[in-house]
Amino acid sequence: MKNTKRALLLSALAIVMSIAMLIGSTFAWFTDSASTAVNTIQSGTLKVALEMFDVEQNKWVDAEGKSLEWVTEDDVTNVLWEPNCTYELPLIRVRNNGNLALKYEISVIGVTGDSKLLEVIDFTASIDGAPEVPLSTFAGHLDAFDESSEILIKGHMDKNAGNDYQDKEIENIAISVLATQYTYESDSNDNQYDKDATYLSAGTVDELKTAIEMGKPVTLTDDITMDAGNFTVAAGTEAVINLGGNDLTLTNADTTAAFLKVEGDLTITGEGNVAARQINTYEGSKLTLGEGVEISTSNSFAINNSGTTIIDGATINHTGTNHAIQNQGNGTLIINDATVTSTSTSNINTINSQGGTVIINGGTFVHEGSMGSVIKWLYSNEGEIIINGGTFIQKGGDSLAFIDYGDAKLTINGGTFDSASYFAQPAQNIVINAGEFKNNAVVVFNPFMPWTIADKYIPATSTATTNADGSITVTVN
Repeated sequence: MKNTKRALLLSALAIVMSIAMLIGSTFAWFTDSASTAVNTIQSGTLKVALEMFDVEQNKWVDAEGKSLEWVTEDDVTNVLWEPNCTYELPLIRVRNNGNLALKYEISVIGVTGDSKLLEVIDFTASIDGAPEVPLSTFAGHLDAFDESSEILIKGHMDKNAGNDYQDKEIENIAISVLATQYTYESDSNDNQYDKDATYLSAGTVDELKTAIEMGKPVTLTDDITMDAGNFTVAAGTEAVINLGGNDLTLTNADTTAAFLKVEGDLTITGEGNVAARQINTYEGSKLTLGEGVEISTSNSFAINNSGTTIIDGATINHTGTNHAIQNQGNGTLIINDATVTSTSTSNINTINSQGGTVIINGGTFVHEGSMGSVIKWLYSNEGEIIINGGTFIQKGGDSLAFIDYGDAKLTINGGTFDSASYFAQPAQNIVINAGEFKNNAVVVFNPFMPWTIADKYIPATSTATTNADGSITVTVN
């Protein structure tokens, strides 16, 4: 989806050891009256370079094509990591070769191999002998054509690292410098026009992968198709993607849809569409979908949640062969606002719970298939669903179903439920405190034993009123 009013985004810069310099630009506009010549419009230049100190040559050199090695106090470079050891990299510095002020961060990227080893290695940085700080918080800024003081990066292995971390190897580590505009130059108003400049933008698959790997917020500048199969946001990664009016599509090499697997933390914001076969979240992971985000899936689930999923205004359109959103295991699903529509000829549900906790605070949920239900509680021996608000519309298929098995709990504190019929078990674990139940909701039935909502589910603290059209309104006393 292209945003017709897409804002001009500044390309962010990522520098790795093999690429010492990338170029971006920002612009300063000059105007004049029609009766005189127009001043030249000259764009500024943002250039950042990474340099290392060469001890043998006793001078600073370009880091392009160089490989930094961990060294010991006695300059041994063939090091082996063990608990409580600390190793240093050669001194580096950041140089601003452009005519615009910039701010920068330094990150470790490109890890392959036994990434588990990073769980017990902490990276720190210090500049010009200042106290060490975590590399993840290290940042600085440079004026035009300026250079930083010397920067020392260290790695320390936790003294409590156990045998699980023996005989492991990490490869392809790189030091990356990210640079973007800094609030220095002034326009006609002040010098704050670039105070919100972000570090990274992505218009290609490689740029997006680098940003996710680094755990840095990234804004898409173009539609991106990731066509190498399933993509995983790894455990320990915190990724933030602003779609920026663009689409993100995941496919296999044969163009069939691929999986998006969330093992770490992933936040998707901004207007745009994410098309995938299915989004899977795993225990310990977190997925957040913001306003303007559209999720389109045509196979299996839209979201199969075993971690924590928070939906804040996203739209989910599902035409697949399974439930639109499924919560299972110890998963936590929180929907503050969403539009979720499922359309299928299979026996699927818009929201299906098989355990864990589901909290729905608002949104619109529609089931349009010839089978299935807008919300169904199946095969859940434990867990809980809490509905505080929202509109639930059953346009076809089965009844709007609340089915209780075992010790699972369902609490309805509000919302509008619009279905031709309702189906539920006569269990004490279903409590309706408030809500609007339309279309002959007087009869909520088990095929063998009909009863009304008021017969089974309304506590003494609430009142059920049967309306002239057969609907029931439940309010708190």
